[in-house]
Amino acid sequence: MEAARTAAVLAGEVKYEPYRVEALLVRATSLAGIGNTTEANTVFTDAAWGALASNRHDLVTMAAMSNAAVVSEGRVGEAKIWIGLARTSALRAGTDDQLEHQLLQVEGLVAGAQGDVQGAVAAQLKALAIAERSLGAASPALWTDLEVIGVTLAKSGAWGRSVPYFERALALRESSVGLDHPDIAAILTNLGAAYSNLNQAEKARTSYERALSIGERAEGRRNPMLILTLNNMADAMTKAKDHQNALHYVERGRLLALEMIGKPAPMYHAISTTYAEALHAAGREVEARKTYDEIIALEEQYKSPFLAATLASRATVAIDGKRWAEAVDLEARSIAVFEAASGKETPDLFKPLFGMGQAKLAQGKPAEARTFLERALAIGTKSQLGPHDLGPLRALLERSR
Repeated sequence: MEAARTAAVLAGEVKYEPYRVEALLVRATSLAGIGNTTEANTVFTDAAWGALASNRHDLVTMAAMSNAAVVSEGRVGEAKIWIGLARTSALRAGTDDQLEHQLLQVEGLVAGAQGDVQGAVAAQLKALAIAERSLGAASPALWTDLEVIGVTLAKSGAWGRSVPYFERALALRESSVGLDHPDIAAILTNLGAAYSNLNQAEKARTSYERALSIGERAEGRRNPMLILTLNNMADAMTKAKDHQNALHYVERGRLLALEMIGKPAPMYHAISTTYAEALHAAGREVEARKTYDEIIALEEQYKSPFLAATLASRATVAIDGKRWAEAVDLEARSIAVFEAASGKETPDLFKPLFGMGQAKLAQGKPAEARTFLERALAIGTKSQLGPHDLGPLRALLERSR
């Protein structure tokens, strides 16, 4: 990241824009890799305009495609514009199988963020087919395609379907780089989240502990790549009601995020929300509410892609406390932000719609509750959520009739 910053400055001094653009692409990719997507977006945008000014459509394609991936979390409309620019520039630069493969992967990310899980997986399966045709069906290099499909399914809530992709990705990557490569830690972190959401607590714990150990050996305890692992570990421990360990991991991860990427970074917002959730689960209500209020203000200030999710999480606290009017207000804000960012079909809407239905029913408004619950059921069914999610919703819907 720092070497790329220096290279960009030197390229500017010799006034050769394509070199500067190439350095910016490396820097932005590194920023995205540590979770600083806000700054990555700025640098990818700079790279795209510089490439256009240089008439280098190959570099425009890479910058625009990468930017689409970075902003797809929370800004789907903008992501669609960037992927459209990438496609157009690719036509001018000339495409090959490798580029088509990358474009399909990112188009899948954008489609998934918009709620079109079927379209997302279809695009990414096409990318996988291209890779298999080029490299062979047993190639270890296929691990990235498999992980991308797993992530798309996981983000939609289809955790059970994601597991085979993550497990195959893990086996293929281990076959080529061994058991202690940082890529293994990244796959294990995703796999741990899947296990946790499937209530396989021991498998989740094992995956996370191994990921953390790999990351620490590779780059030390101040490695920014550990932030996501620590965040997910804390979330899993909270679900398993291991409150002491949940707070231990999330406090460590939050301090690391503050030190390494700072308060403007969306990853800091995400782990702060996890911290608030862990405090609430541990019964530390005053601290939890204070943390939520602080992080929501920060997310509003920096236009964080995680604002809607934090509002929905904060609404859960209000529901648990039977503060129904407060819950309705928070869920309404969450729904509005999600819809503005990702459309009315995004899988992210399942949680606030469900919560809104619960709060409306508690207020004695069953007809209003049904409207939200039926919409949540339609989104959950389309996303192929499992009985763990849809069962309680159907029971609540039955109560509203």
